[in-house]
Amino acid sequence: MKWHQLLVWLLATAWCAACAVNPVPTPSSENSAGGRTGLSDASADGGKRALDAAAAAEADATASDAAAAKDTGLDSGAGEPTVLPFDPTATDPAIKKALQPHRAWLTPAKAHSGKLVLFLGGTDSHPGQYDLLLAEAARLGHHVLGLHYPNEQSVAGLCGADLNCYEHVRRELLEGVDYSPKIAIGQAESIENRLIKALLWLELHDPGRGWGQFLSANKPKWAALIAAGLSLGAGQAALIGKLHAVDRVVLLAGVVDGSEKGPAAWISNNHLTESARYFGFAHKDDPLFARIQANWIALGMGSPGNAVDVDKAQVPYPTSQQLTTAWPTKQPHGSVGVDQATPMAGVVPRYRDAWRYLIGL
Repeated sequence: MKWHQLLVWLLATAWCAACAVNPVPTPSSENSAGGRTGLSDASADGGKRALDAAAAAEADATASDAAAAKDTGLDSGAGEPTVLPFDPTATDPAIKKALQPHRAWLTPAKAHSGKLVLFLGGTDSHPGQYDLLLAEAARLGHHVLGLHYPNEQSVAGLCGADLNCYEHVRRELLEGVDYSPKIAIGQAESIENRLIKALLWLELHDPGRGWGQFLSANKPKWAALIAAGLSLGAGQAALIGKLHAVDRVVLLAGVVDGSEKGPAAWISNNHLTESARYFGFAHKDDPLFARIQANWIALGMGSPGNAVDVDKAQVPYPTSQQLTTAWPTKQPHGSVGVDQATPMAGVVPRYRDAWRYLIGL
């Protein structure tokens, strides 16, 4: 072999080795919700195994840090949404935990809807892991706030088979009132306080962009709110819809509250938000899919026969309140809220149309 042929062979060998270690990402690469696997039997909802699976799958909603879109990856100039990350402690020094940045999204050049999308992530996740979804909500003309909150514990892990426990834990997370011995959330750490303080901070530090319109006498204007969340956050969004009349409730991979006996007690109780304003999206391979769908029915979102498979149908999905997918993924529970590992110019997220339909105008 001549020397120049040897050189070409060596370079080609090195290039192939590098590709094997660092493959080039493609738009069809694996959905990036991180976490454990091996929960295929959980959907049967049988005893303690199903309860353990509920806690594990709720925790699996966490997306890996590699999946978080970089600020510069989605801010491409006028007409595109911009993001403002800010520290929870800057809004209220009494906040001492769950300190990942909140993320406020807005599309400057677009007429705004007058609605605020409040997004609450899954167990042990942070708002930056849902940037593709939140940017899409901003493109619809909404003000969007990804709120970090004390989400390190799974409600399923705390409550297990106690169907009355779920509402108490969730209300304490929301309001910061001592409803449950299972959790200790003070008023400053609550979702409501974080929401109010975030909007006050944004009105002061991001002036002229309309954040203050979602407060009245330093209380949220619930009627202008689209409460959205994934897994643990979906349960909090549904609880907000129960306690307040909001514009819309968006449930991704949730609600999971319940056991083999059925949905948690609070699910079917009276909700101030009418059932027609609840919309859900879940993966058919989610180990908790049966429980999620049972909760959708209890919430008045229609029967299983009303569900629309987004892999086969096109918008407007025959106006269904239940969307499903069966797209192959190793992490089905979180995949409906976290799409591609790397945001790339010109690449449309797989579930963009579903997200836009769910969030609405």
